[in-house]
Amino acid sequence: MPAVQPALKTAEEAAQDAAELAASRVLPELHAEVREKVGSKHSSTLRNQRLRIPGIIQDRANPRRNQLLIDMDRFELESLCRKFRRSVRHRVCLLHIKGQAEPIKVIPEEFVRHALTHELQTVNWFLFKPNREKVRVNMPVVFTGADDCIGVKRGGVLVILRDTVPCVWTGDENVPPFIHIDLTHADGGRVFRNADMKLPTGLRLHSPRTDYVLATILGLSGKRNDDEEEAAAAAAAAAASSTTQQPSASQVEKEKKAKERREEEEMVAQKLAQKARK
Repeated sequence: MPAVQPALKTAEEAAQDAAELAASRVLPELHAEVREKVGSKHSSTLRNQRLRIPGIIQDRANPRRNQLLIDMDRFELESLCRKFRRSVRHRVCLLHIKGQAEPIKVIPEEFVRHALTHELQTVNWFLFKPNREKVRVNMPVVFTGADDCIGVKRGGVLVILRDTVPCVWTGDENVPPFIHIDLTHADGGRVFRNADMKLPTGLRLHSPRTDYVLATILGLSGKRNDDEEEAAAAAAAAAASSTTQQPSASQVEKEKKAKERREEEEMVAQKLAQKARK
C-alpha cells in the first residue's frame, strides 16, 4: 500500500542517513569459521545456542559446486544490520575466515529471519568480483530537499508508492547505499518517476523500459491556485461589464460542479495531511 507521510525528516532520521552514507565508504569487516559438520540438525543446534549463525559462501558463476559452509557470530551480524539499515542487503564486506591468511570480499545473498521472533536464522553470501560481474540489487530510494519543497510548505504530503527499485551494479566494491530524489522546488501534484533519480556511475535500472512511479506530492499546486484566481477575476470582470446578460442554466451548473470538485479535493488533501501528522 502507498505510504502517506510528511516529507520532512526528523533529526534522528537525517542523522542515521548521514551516518549510513559515511559508513558506506569503508568496507565492514566480519569473521567466520568453517563448519566441519553439515546438515540441518547441526545448523539447528547452532541456532539454538543463540551465539552462532550458519551460512554458505557461493560462487555466482557456479553456485552449486563452489560452496563453503561457515558459521558467524550472531551479535556481529545484528550489529551490521543495525548500522546499514537500508543497504545491508547489497553491502560488500571483508570476511576473515579462520585459518585463511587473506580476507575475501562477499556480498549478501539473503538474510533469513524467523517469522515470529525475527531473529536471524541463516545468512548466505556470494563471492564479490569487482568490475567483473553484474550484481542485481534492490536499491532503496531516499527523498531529500524537503525543506525547500513548495508542495510541502503549502500543506501537502508525500505519498511514497515505491521505496526500492531493482537495479544492476557493475562497478567496484563501493556500492552506493541508496538513490537520492530531490524534492527541492517540487509543487503539489508533482509525480516522481525514473528521470528524477540520480543514478551514480556503474548503476543502472534492471528494466530501463519500465516507467516506475515512485512518489507524488498530494496537494493543490500554486500554479493551479493562481489559474483559479485569474479565472475568478476574469469572470467577475465579465459579469460587471455585462450587467444585463444573465448566465445560462448550463453555465451555472458547470460553475457549481467545479466548485464542488474543488471543495472535495481540498477535503481529501486536509484529511491526508491530518493522517500524516498523527
